[in-house]
Amino acid sequence: MRLPRCFVAKISRIQLAKSPLIVYNKYTELFTEVIGMIEIYKSDAENNLISIAPEELDNPSFDTSGCWINLVNPSDREVATVSGRSGVEDAVIKAALDDEERSRIEKEDSHVLVLVDIPVIEEEDDYYSYFTLPLGVIVQDDLLITVTLKETSILRDFVRGRI
Repeated sequence: MRLPRCFVAKISRIQLAKSPLIVYNKYTELFTEVIGMIEIYKSDAENNLISIAPEELDNPSFDTSGCWINLVNPSDREVATVSGRSGVEDAVIKAALDDEERSRIEKEDSHVLVLVDIPVIEEEDDYYSYFTLPLGVIVQDDLLITVTLKETSILRDFVRGRI
């Protein structure tokens, strides 16, 4: 969707942070609405990450063992789907979606939740703004789930093999 430049100034930072997330790309001058994103990865024999279609989670025969499920600003339906497949409660998955959540580690019978604040840099006109967002990492015996409100360079670097 292409919007006039004057509309850019009218969108406040608070509106940008609410769900659904609206992202403005200053290079294309386009707004993109990010309702939520599920990415699923699995390592091959050479330890390269292979992307798996998110629709596979709806397939009852799909085996999630050895997978990394990355959730970015997930919808309630996406949280419920991952919760149903992993056995992790919705509230645990949603913990990282509260930008006021404090860092902590919680151990349950079936999983460990690590919640940390990660740095985020946003470029605006002539300056950068720095803030933190919670990153939830849920570790099970055979499954890793990460949850954030926004796509971050930290997780992108993992996907690209830089870390």
